[in-house]
Amino acid sequence: MSRNLTAAWMSVCALTTCLALGAAAQAPSLEELKNLTYSGLKVPAGPIALKDGRWEDAAAKQRVTFVGTMRAVGDVTGDGVEDAAVLLSTNSGAGGEFVDLAVVSRVNGQLRNVATAPVGPNVRPRALRIEHRAVVIDVLQVGANDAMCCPSELATRTFALSGTALHEQPATGTRKLTPDAMAGTEWVLRSFGAGDDAPALPKITLTYEGGSITGTSACNRYNIPVTAGTQPGSISVGLGIVSNMACIPDAQKLEDKYLKLLRNVKRFTFAAGQLVLSYEVDGKSGDLRFEAGS
Repeated sequence: MSRNLTAAWMSVCALTTCLALGAAAQAPSLEELKNLTYSGLKVPAGPIALKDGRWEDAAAKQRVTFVGTMRAVGDVTGDGVEDAAVLLSTNSGAGGEFVDLAVVSRVNGQLRNVATAPVGPNVRPRALRIEHRAVVIDVLQVGANDAMCCPSELATRTFALSGTALHEQPATGTRKLTPDAMAGTEWVLRSFGAGDDAPALPKITLTYEGGSITGTSACNRYNIPVTAGTQPGSISVGLGIVSNMACIPDAQKLEDKYLKLLRNVKRFTFAAGQLVLSYEVDGKSGDLRFEAGS
């Protein structure tokens, strides 16, 4: 082989090696995580393979679903390569929902669920992140005096990997659900209710601070007072102030719909990282669902 051909071949090999190393170091994608096999869940079937974020055994009335689009990326195993942490929800009919935390790593170039730990029944995740090689989950969970249907306790749960097991660290305190839990984030409307998605544009937003919610309502800006109810998660929404800009008809229609539902909100909660405002209007009930803005 000539010197030039040898050099070219070595360059190709080096490039191939670099590409392989790059793929091995790449953080697991959301699509990969939604189509992976997981172990250690609350299902008798043992390891289950998700397809598009879902697995179901209709005969056993069991279903496992990926919790929203929640994915945290960071080095959990300590090998300098980015891992992923995800949440999976198991529904067994009358048994309600049970949430598990799973850590996924690339092992010899292949994705593998290296550890799984229970988070608990009827837990509603608010945020998921990796800090200092530990997985941190902000949740709304069932408190000491709560019915299983209606969690009202805010908590931060921390899990660290030791070998092949995830161990939960001691809790650092909890607090009751109040409107302040909405603060610190600009929320973007994604849905007016079941089967009624909000358009990406014009964007509708909500921010809570000091007893008021503000934001853009498709065309105008609004500032509306919010009062906490006697029960955790219950609220009443006032009339407030809306600016008076001229709007194109489609934006005005969208704005009128949003403000009408918003002013009839009775409760709020969190689910799969989303803020959920529950309304009752014209004899019907539904949920406004928001995601944290980027």
